[in-house]
Amino acid sequence: MENPGITVVIAAYNSEKYLLKAIDSVLQQSYENFELIVVDDGSTDNTRSIVQQLIDENTFEKFKYIYQAHSGISGARNEGIERSGKEIIVVLDSDDEYLPDTLTTIASFFKDNPETDLMYGNINVIDNYGRYIRKKKYRSYGNDELKKKIFRSVFVPFKHSAIAYKKDSVIKTGLYNPEYKRLVDVDLMIRFINDNRKVTHLDKLLTNFRRHGTNISNNRIAQQKFWFKLIKENYPNKLTRLSLNIYRFLVEMSKYFFNFFVKY
Repeated sequence: MENPGITVVIAAYNSEKYLLKAIDSVLQQSYENFELIVVDDGSTDNTRSIVQQLIDENTFEKFKYIYQAHSGISGARNEGIERSGKEIIVVLDSDDEYLPDTLTTIASFFKDNPETDLMYGNINVIDNYGRYIRKKKYRSYGNDELKKKIFRSVFVPFKHSAIAYKKDSVIKTGLYNPEYKRLVDVDLMIRFINDNRKVTHLDKLLTNFRRHGTNISNNRIAQQKFWFKLIKENYPNKLTRLSLNIYRFLVEMSKYFFNFFVKY
């Protein structure tokens, strides 16, 4: 795969606070063979005007803006993927940022590893002001072990804004599941694994992941029911399901109370 084209999809819903930084991190990339698609999922804040101003100010021809009625994060991401004209897809969350050479790193990886369907890398954790907190280095696993780690670890062993996949692979796997309002990235990763697609860890920094109080993953109580759904879909044995449901419940509630006491 020589000089692979990359589509960056940003799904935005009332994202005015951090969206400008996310888009700017894409426009400043050192790699040239890419397009940016921002899918506005029916925002009611200033998201639309922010994006339109950027389009007016930039001569970057491959900057697409799509406004649609609110359908949820899966629907917005799927719209971007379906509109993509490139071989590789990356989905950047609207509150995160890429490093300047992220797309160069991704393109180089897929050029050297054409057999890989999905790649995940490392992240910097930053706060809501963009200040560095720590580096998060993930580990390399085989597919079966990665699936176990997803269900049986306190923290999911990857971040969505630091993954990239082939467009034809994600189309075959089935895109993002609109039934999931949360854990959409986890569900997609598990389906890649269940389809025996090659998932590879790249030991390089790709993304600044912004940690703040409004992250969708911070709503632990609402998120719990989607863990139950994932477990039911992936583990037919009732005793295994019960033990995993108890474990995930305890993990998510401990995170909930930790965040509550840190906040107050």
